[in-house]
Amino acid sequence: MKNIEHQNQHALCEWWKIKHKGYGLPEFALFAVPNGGARNAVTGAILKREGVRKGVPDLFLAVPNETYHGLFIEMKATKGVVSKDQQAFIDHANAQKYKAVICYDWQSASDLIVNYLNNN
Repeated sequence: MKNIEHQNQHALCEWWKIKHKGYGLPEFALFAVPNGGARNAVTGAILKREGVRKGVPDLFLAVPNETYHGLFIEMKATKGVVSKDQQAFIDHANAQKYKAVICYDWQSASDLIVNYLNNN
């Protein structure tokens, strides 16, 4: 993950650490999916056998709302590019009644979560 993506994801998780109680949710309801990152070939092969998949978004909010089963968030740097695998996952998740969104900063991701939890 690029440094700016890491910083934004970290800021969002710090925000969630404070805000989750206001929604009556456990902190673990929002969690990272560690599919990205540099790894050596052996670790990459092990993780692939364990089910790591290309394109899976960075974060998942395991909370349904009135419309969706849960919320996937792909964090990108301002000029970040969505890969074909990421777009395919996002399209699939949205078709399956999950909400899957790309966010370019932690503030837009936090706004997304607030709106999602308020069924907006």
